[in-house]
Amino acid sequence: MFNLLILSGDPLIIRKLLNFTKAIAKCTNLSDLQLDLGQNKLREKGAQALGQAISKCTALQNLQIDIYDNQIGNLGVKELFSPLENCNQLLNLNANLRENSIKILGLAKLLQSLSKCSNLLTVNCIELGNNIKYKDIQLNETEIYSGFNQCHNLQSLSLQLGYADHSAMFLLDYALISFQYLTCLNLNLKSNRISENGALSLVKSISKCLKLTYLMLDFSNYSFVQSNTINKLFQQRVLAHISKFRRLVKRFIYFQ
Repeated sequence: MFNLLILSGDPLIIRKLLNFTKAIAKCTNLSDLQLDLGQNKLREKGAQALGQAISKCTALQNLQIDIYDNQIGNLGVKELFSPLENCNQLLNLNANLRENSIKILGLAKLLQSLSKCSNLLTVNCIELGNNIKYKDIQLNETEIYSGFNQCHNLQSLSLQLGYADHSAMFLLDYALISFQYLTCLNLNLKSNRISENGALSLVKSISKCLKLTYLMLDFSNYSFVQSNTINKLFQQRVLAHISKFRRLVKRFIYFQ
């Protein structure tokens, strides 16, 4: 494994990344790569340099990248993950994208990029789609959905959605229908501003993942619950839907 650790807040990050690009070009047989680049103000330029460096690792199978709080934005996501199509042996991706102002278009760009990694089996992303708003979905509907449509081979998906409103649930609805081979799903939706109808619609879409055997849903601290009565009714409806999932072996549903 090649492990690059650059301390948080390093003012020389861009220079180091450019040097890293030159060095890693020689690592054509690298299979495991772990990067810790949190709080380094990468922005779009740094994300581009990093993406180009990783793309040289054509034998890469496992990638773990921590780039929280780097202000890369939607374009930075594209510049970072689009080159991964050269890593056609990539199996597992773990990415911490917290606090990068990534909105719904950035999420679409990520999924479009990953859809070109034909062997990708596992995706684990933290804070994927920060501050998703309904207007963002409307403005970029075609581009967003085209990214989801191509992600057919995923078997395990783990997402922590940050500060999303209820409309983000409809976006996930569409995505889950496309994941035909998904066997493991972990959705951390706690402390989000989602509606009861949005959450129930999501559960119904999950039921269309016919190969699903493991499910974890975290609805704790959701903001739409207004009373204990509503809380209990919502829980009953969610559990009633999930009880119909025929192949589930393990399920973990959190409401508080």
